[in-house]
Amino acid sequence: MTAGQWILVGLILAIIALSFAVARLTRIIVKLLRREDEKVVRIAIVQGDCTMSGPTIPVTEGATAPFVVVGFNKAGRQVPLTDPAAVTTGDPTIATATVNPDGTNGVATGVGPGTTPLNATSGTLTADPASLVVSQDLAVASIAIQVPTVTPPSP
Repeated sequence: MTAGQWILVGLILAIIALSFAVARLTRIIVKLLRREDEKVVRIAIVQGDCTMSGPTIPVTEGATAPFVVVGFNKAGRQVPLTDPAAVTTGDPTIATATVNPDGTNGVATGVGPGTTPLNATSGTLTADPASLVVSQDLAVASIAIQVPTVTPPSP
């Protein structure tokens, strides 16, 4: 082989090596971009299909109301929480709350009538508080009908 042919082979090998390096770099960049896209930048307390921040959650004394804590990325799309979720209520004599670490199966329990905030955190993020409105249980436990005894007048 001539010197020119060796130079050509060297250039071809360099181009192949460079293309592998570019492909690997591209995979790394895509992976980093995906991570950034999946990064949770905001969390919210959600009940049902309601996705507004700080919803009002009604619950009757002695009953429960479901909710979830969800994460959102910088584009506003819902993404899985990366840090465990935790919830508290402002006044446990009005309501208590629990949630799974992934933000699912949240349950607020009405303890006594009143209104108290429901607070949620995930890592360093804090959701706008929801308002738990606990109404008094007005269900009638039992009804007794008392029939009066009538004594006819004496003749």
